[in-house]
Amino acid sequence: MNVLGAVLKAKYDYPNLLALRAGTERHPDLSWTAAGYAAHLADTLRLWSERLVGAYVSGVVDVVPCDPDLLAQVRGYNQMSVGAVLWSVEEAANSWIEAAPEAIKNNVVLRVVTGPGDSPRRW
Repeated sequence: MNVLGAVLKAKYDYPNLLALRAGTERHPDLSWTAAGYAAHLADTLRLWSERLVGAYVSGVVDVVPCDPDLLAQVRGYNQMSVGAVLWSVEEAANSWIEAAPEAIKNNVVLRVVTGPGDSPRRW
């Protein structure tokens, strides 16, 4: 399965996986709830969609990494409702599904810059 297929699969699988669940379920070894991990997927897809669009629209290819645990804290992943998270996953997946092929068509290569003086990593 290619990446586009995996994102499409997630878009349709998450509603089934979280159906009839509170979203507060959590594995004892993990920090986030089931809804929290779905929120993380949505934020990740949204962030990378935005970066890809920025690159093919304006040529900005340098991106700064985001700490997922800080983002989870700021966004309140573990307090998010399943309904809100599922909406967010669908919207973010749609954005990524639109942005990724256009970025490929435009030969976009993002460079992750981790700090001053660091060598960018290609993505």
